[in-house]
Amino acid sequence: MGEKALGPGHPDVAGWLSDRADLLRAECNYAEADALYLRAIEIGEKTLGLEHPDLAARLSNRASVLRAQWKIPEAISLSLRATDIGEKTLGAEHPGHAAILTTRAWVLAAQGKYAEADSLCLRAIDIGEETLGPDHPDLAGWLNDRAVLLEKLGKYAEAAPLSFLAIDMAERTLGPDHPRVSVWLGNRASLLEKQKQGGYTQADSLYVRAIHIGERTLGTDHPDCARWLVNRASLLEKMGKYAEADSLYLRATEIGEEMLGPDHPDLAGWLNDRAVLLEKLGKYAEADPLSFLAIDMAERTLGPDHPRVSVWLGNRASLLEKQGRDSEADRLYLRAIEIGEKGSDPDHLQLAAMLNNRAVFVENQGKYAEADHLYLRAIDIGERMLGPDHPDFALWFGNRASLLVKQGKYTEADSLYVRALNIGERTLGSDHPEFAGWLVNRASSLGKQLTNLDNDMF
Repeated sequence: MGEKALGPGHPDVAGWLSDRADLLRAECNYAEADALYLRAIEIGEKTLGLEHPDLAARLSNRASVLRAQWKIPEAISLSLRATDIGEKTLGAEHPGHAAILTTRAWVLAAQGKYAEADSLCLRAIDIGEETLGPDHPDLAGWLNDRAVLLEKLGKYAEAAPLSFLAIDMAERTLGPDHPRVSVWLGNRASLLEKQKQGGYTQADSLYVRAIHIGERTLGTDHPDCARWLVNRASLLEKMGKYAEADSLYLRATEIGEEMLGPDHPDLAGWLNDRAVLLEKLGKYAEADPLSFLAIDMAERTLGPDHPRVSVWLGNRASLLEKQGRDSEADRLYLRAIEIGEKGSDPDHLQLAAMLNNRAVFVENQGKYAEADHLYLRAIDIGERMLGPDHPDFALWFGNRASLLVKQGKYTEADSLYVRALNIGERTLGSDHPEFAGWLVNRASSLGKQLTNLDNDMF
């Protein structure tokens, strides 16, 4: 009615199109939202001019939709233009400009530029605290955004209070069952899971609550619900609950194929996650096509040098190694490390994990000196970013200890096993499968040490 009465090029029509696009974006209907934002922008440019605050907001919103579809080059261009227009027309300290900054931050994060993204989130928070007050939902959202970015940088201690504050503010201002609260609960659960400081049980309860809120308010087939299903599946996998985890991965991929389409990077990630679980279960034939498809989708949508691609290459290398395809596996391990070293943060934890994984691989080939160098490099990165008692070290110490046993360095190996067991018992619990494995390995190491002593005596 309005478009017919006013004409398709009227500024009010642009506003209605933009509002409708906002609703579609909230439903994760990104293709339709993008088309409406594009129309609203074209109308705005003709009727409002090229430097209007409404145009800046629409450019930023479209950049957000493009980022959600992992159309990163277009998102970069629009977010830069939106930031420039917003600062000129609204002023550098306006909350509308702060919102535009956070969108740009997430575009940077999609490129793996987490440190740059964090600086923009910090600016937005400063603006919000000054102009919106301490209890505004938008400020809560920006606090949550920064907590997620700090988590990606491995700065868990800095992220934790921001995450807690964001949820507290949101529950007070929006209510405990608001969809945005479900998203932030899921983010906090992810943070607790990464810290692992006895937080697995608490993280699981938050994931369950986030899923229940999301299913009630958004619907059972909403992509956000699929994301929390995947995250909970990952946690259950770490807790050794493999069958339950696989059912959640499978359900999430079904939602993703239906709601996001067959070429979305998020779906690629969920396929990769399920492939990793199937590998753990020894189901290599099932895992292989999922792993291959995930990387193919990611390289087409993200580009071959994206940080997420490097992680999935490392995962596929592990799968190929399990199938005895060592030369193919090594090429992928090396390529994954090369991408990590070229990234915005050469000391990122993802690189440390890839170094550890290749160390295991070359150790299995009998290249002990090379393996030890990789283990030490991974541990060095981790200690600088996380501190010496982080649970990831339980795995890395255990791996290096196993190498030292093979070299007959039993005393040095035993000290690492003890550290791994102490960290693992505090963070994973004494009934976790990995903890049990380290106990067995330490017992084996001590047995070999005693055998050598006996041989020396006789």
